[in-house]
Amino acid sequence: MPADNWRPGDQAGSDSFAPGRGSVLAITGGRGAASDPVRRQQGGVIELRKLVEATLVSLDGVVGSPEEWALPFWTEENKTYSQAQLGDVDAFLLGRVTYEKFVAAWSQVSGDPYLDTINALPKFVASASLQETTWNSTLITGDVAAEVARLKDQPGKTIMKYGTGQLDRTLIQHGLIDEFHLSIFPLVVGSGLRLFEGIDTTGLALKLPGSTAFANGIVQLTYFPEYSR
Repeated sequence: MPADNWRPGDQAGSDSFAPGRGSVLAITGGRGAASDPVRRQQGGVIELRKLVEATLVSLDGVVGSPEEWALPFWTEENKTYSQAQLGDVDAFLLGRVTYEKFVAAWSQVSGDPYLDTINALPKFVASASLQETTWNSTLITGDVAAEVARLKDQPGKTIMKYGTGQLDRTLIQHGLIDEFHLSIFPLVVGSGLRLFEGIDTTGLALKLPGSTAFANGIVQLTYFPEYSR
């Protein structure tokens, strides 16, 4: 399968499935409070935009370099499902490393419905080092938490973020992620950067409302986070 069919982690997979050191990550059943953010206005309740994070994870929690281990499992069934999920998405949020990987691998691809959808969507790139961006992207260089909160407060559909990385330090600290979609692959990688590695998850509880199993053994777990800092 060509490399344009995978979703790398934000820091080339710079995070860990186990919670960060010195932190507590609770996982329970039921529905999470962050799953349906709303704001109240004079006319009633208006649903806010959600920020959804989707990540590829091995059984032993590795998210680093998925192009080396995820591709043999990634089938048309997975790709079709991922494309369908983009039907409710009207923007992407990316960290610098993910942006640089994606723009190099995907921006010139055409004729693939999944990648055509991604290429057409507007993107917001959080980076302290980039001076400019291409690929239908807007650069976020200032207060990332405030800017993401502002984007979520605007009318629109879901904002999608592929991969878990250093940007999540800020997003989790400020309670900005509304859903985690973790695609668990049926293999043990053995080494590599892991989900939530180096990220303080103190006060973060994850509730599991459902899952989707695929014929190739991949299972997508949907978690609603609750923040109690």
